[in-house]
Amino acid sequence: MALRRRVGGCLLEGCIFSPAVGSAGGLLVMWNDNEFKVSSSYLSSRIIAIFGKFKNVVEECVIINIYGPSTESEKDEFLQGITGQTNLIDLPLVGGTFTWCNNREESTWVRLDRFLISGNFLTCCPNVVQRLLPRSISDHNPVSLEDSYVDWGPKPFRFYNYLLEEEGFEDLVKSSMVDLMERNNRRGILSILQGTKKSIRNWSSRKFNGISDSIETLEGRINEVELKAQGSNLSPQEWEQVKQSRSNLWRLYRIEESVWFQRARTRWIKGGDRNTRFFHLCALNRNRRNAITSLKINGTVVSDPSLIKTHISDFF
Repeated sequence: MALRRRVGGCLLEGCIFSPAVGSAGGLLVMWNDNEFKVSSSYLSSRIIAIFGKFKNVVEECVIINIYGPSTESEKDEFLQGITGQTNLIDLPLVGGTFTWCNNREESTWVRLDRFLISGNFLTCCPNVVQRLLPRSISDHNPVSLEDSYVDWGPKPFRFYNYLLEEEGFEDLVKSSMVDLMERNNRRGILSILQGTKKSIRNWSSRKFNGISDSIETLEGRINEVELKAQGSNLSPQEWEQVKQSRSNLWRLYRIEESVWFQRARTRWIKGGDRNTRFFHLCALNRNRRNAITSLKINGTVVSDPSLIKTHISDFF
């Protein structure tokens, strides 16, 4: 109970544990009842499994806590077997590198404890991180799974290749540059490019904002007409609408796939397949690897985004 109060405080009220035998074994899972609702659980000496749903997430998930093998050779085989057969993702650890220490003068540090999550879970909770908590007198550090969104301010402009193939894009760029030059002949090239960038961003936002929503709407519309066709004949106009909807749907699929392909920076693609989910996960993993969660400034670790941005700006 002391460990439960120290780690979870008054926030992590949900708890299930398997007690240690002497100094070996022992498992503990804690959760915030306001964010995660447990429907059922399973408990043994080496496994804890809890089933439930996160707040505002439709899909049910299962969280499994496993006490792995203790010998070095079995540890590697065990971890490789889990990640290789299940395609689970090992998230970067925030707040430290290792989770276990032998508590001796000549210390040995190892990363034993970790969360492995599925691609579906990462898609539903893209801001989730695993964070190292203080070890206290134990030889293990507790590890927390948190939804950690950080507001770094406006996102930088990204140019997506699919825009080059869109009708009206070339005319937009030409007219924008001509207009900017005519309004102020003294404008430099940098000012003209910034103005054109703003025009491109506004144009693409108006035309393609909510691609996923548009895809869902078109799929629903096509499904309604196809269900109607199962019971009665469709008019030529209705068939034409279905053909047009399918054409638009395919176009949106390709745009969505192109966006995530470019974000993922993956160099291969199987022609003709929709690999959007694969590229989505690649992009999420890449963002996590490149994310700056904290910065050491004058010997002090700083995690406040405003202070980090100010320091980086002053440095350069």
